[in-house]
Amino acid sequence: MALPALPAALPGLTDREAIADALHRAVLAFDHGDETLLLSAVTNDVTAEMSSSPPVSGISALKAAVFDRVAFGLDTTHFLSNIRVSVESGASTAQVSCSALAQHVRKGKGFEPGPHKLTSGGMYLCDVVKEEASRLWKIKTWKAKIKHHSEKEQRSKGKAICRLKVLLFGIRVARSVAYIGMFLPRSKQLLHFQSCIEPHNDMAEQVAYIQELLGLIAQHTESRRTLYNACLVSHAFHEAFTPYLYKDLWWLSNKGFANLVNKNRHRSLLHENTAKHARTLAIKAPEDTTRTKKRRDQFHRKLSTAITEICQHGRCLRSFFCSGVLFTKQCLEAISRLPHLEQLIIIFHPPGNLSSEADYSRAWDHLAFANLRELTLLELYGTMDNWRDPILQIILRSPNLEHLGLSMSENHVSFACIAEQYKHRQGHKLRLKILRLGPRISVPDNLHELVDLSILRELSVRAVEYAVLSRLIAYGAVVVMLGVAVQSLVSFQLANISHTWIHYDGHHVGL
Repeated sequence: MALPALPAALPGLTDREAIADALHRAVLAFDHGDETLLLSAVTNDVTAEMSSSPPVSGISALKAAVFDRVAFGLDTTHFLSNIRVSVESGASTAQVSCSALAQHVRKGKGFEPGPHKLTSGGMYLCDVVKEEASRLWKIKTWKAKIKHHSEKEQRSKGKAICRLKVLLFGIRVARSVAYIGMFLPRSKQLLHFQSCIEPHNDMAEQVAYIQELLGLIAQHTESRRTLYNACLVSHAFHEAFTPYLYKDLWWLSNKGFANLVNKNRHRSLLHENTAKHARTLAIKAPEDTTRTKKRRDQFHRKLSTAITEICQHGRCLRSFFCSGVLFTKQCLEAISRLPHLEQLIIIFHPPGNLSSEADYSRAWDHLAFANLRELTLLELYGTMDNWRDPILQIILRSPNLEHLGLSMSENHVSFACIAEQYKHRQGHKLRLKILRLGPRISVPDNLHELVDLSILRELSVRAVEYAVLSRLIAYGAVVVMLGVAVQSLVSFQLANISHTWIHYDGHHVGL
């Protein structure tokens, strides 16, 4: 339980005691994280000069440069002694000096072993003034000279250079040895890495606690087994490697799906509070035609429940990919509430004739997404009349949308049905870098009037009817299809498009 600080104005103080109390209030403000106490101890135009830091002027600059970083990022305890005050009788200005000792600990790490603590000592010299309105003495100029750090934290210059060399060595290794995948196949080899520099035990100890190095190794480690083994080495390794172990949650094959649809197993993932590290969630539901309607319904319901719970705990998810899943209303709403979601890729699965088809058949009613950079919705079932307005609303709510991909599974429609509505609402063309139109979505003749082609870098379309291809050819560019030159294809300002494909009857045609 945090102890409250005493009020700024204390009764019965002499001038000398009140001047000393200004310094006490200032350092206690850091220990308590009390901004009000700090404001009572320094003037609005305070100037602070700290060792190894540029001077700052003004209370806002002091808060940004020192107070916010120390008071809210560390647990501190400051001690002042040898206080001497120089003040004339009845004066409103004075000088005060003192010795200062400060203990700093990383937030919440005070009782843990490791390099979390720093003790420093130095001298303060302050100019103080008496404020008429509050009758409080306040620091106007604060000079601090740090004379030493604790021996455990501040190594000698030679050892500091050794630590730097070890860090640089680790960075070179991390970048050059196959992205560390072969470097750390098992936790034993992690320990072997330390034994390579065993003659310098203190150096090996330092390597184990260099968070920058461990973070770099974790960043370039692709094997999940390697990441898992690294988490078992030590507390420092666990702290560095865990965010990367759970950064990408993928279920793209039948293996492991039992864990996802098993309520107890996927909840153990959430119980360990690891979903908070997830940035990508990718799920491809396995196809199983042997299940009865009831079993298929139970499978998709469990899958939707699992996705819902992961999204509720994984609030930092940025990318979501899903294929072959029947979404319940609660599941789509949970996905749409992800605050940092930027990439949404869904390959829909028609509800078919499941026993509870009504729970899944109106997915378009729950697409309340916003602020996306990529929107890809494939195999849309039913008619475009159901999907057009929800998709349009997502595009309107995503001003930074760069990538749009759409395809239908049943009826043929033109992309113009969405693009024209967008232009009518916004007053300008769609500003996309990538546009991909899959099966049963045709390219309108006036695409150049609906999409800003000066921004477009990639256009991918699939022509399922020869009439569509013929209409595009009429524009006058050149396309090579299966080694045969086909004259005149889409001449409207395609100079900025890096590559364009027409997928025609299963063949790739490059523009």
